[in-house]
Order: sequence, then C-alpha cells, then structure tokens
Amino acid sequence: MAERKKILIVDDDMKTIEVLTRILQGAGYAVRGSLDSYQGVATAHKEQPDLIILDLMMPAGGGMNVLNSLKLSTNTNLIPILVLTGIQDESYREEVFSKGVNEYLEKPYDSDELLAVIEKIIG
Repeated sequence: MAERKKILIVDDDMKTIEVLTRILQGAGYAVRGSLDSYQGVATAHKEQPDLIILDLMMPAGGGMNVLNSLKLSTNTNLIPILVLTGIQDESYREEVFSKGVNEYLEKPYDSDELLAVIEKIIG
C-alpha cells in the first residue's frame, strides 16, 4: 500500500487547523498542524511534507515570513505551498504567486474544491 501523503497546515487559528485536519484525514492524508510561523518552518524542515497549506494572516507578518523562509532554504524550497487566506486582493495574490506558491485559495473555501486543488498539486 502506498504511503499516505503528508500535509502540514500552518495557521494561527486552531479551529481552522481542526476543520482542515478532518477534511484532509477523511481524504486519506496524514496531517500535522502548526499554530505559529516558527513552529511551521521547523516542522517543514523536520517532516518534509508533500504539501504545506499556509495562512498568510498570522501575527507579525508570520505567513509571509514562513513563505520566504521556506523558499530560501534548499531543504524546503521544493515543497509545494497552497496559500489559504482571507485576503481578497488581486495585487497581493500576484505578489504571493511571484514568491513561488503553487495555488492560492480564498476563505471561505469549498472543501471539494480544496481537495481537487490538493490532488492537482500532489496527486
């Protein structure tokens, strides 16, 4: 049997992590949650997940700091990143894509759409 794909969720909202974990585990993924930017980067280095779901709206610019840290490290720069955010701004979206994210979904999201996007990224 194939090993389950690992997904790391980096979000400062525990409720969001819990909801995403239920959806993703139900679809057969192994899931880890991280409530802050430092822990998120450390976990990505240690666990080497197949995908990182990243919220950008974290305290002290945390989400962008995580994104920059992950993309600058040769240990994590190839891990696909799905940004899941409440920010609905086209220029911000373009800036995020220019930093190398794979997908950008706005909250509120549809769980079927979320799973389809994940499947497209990591199969």
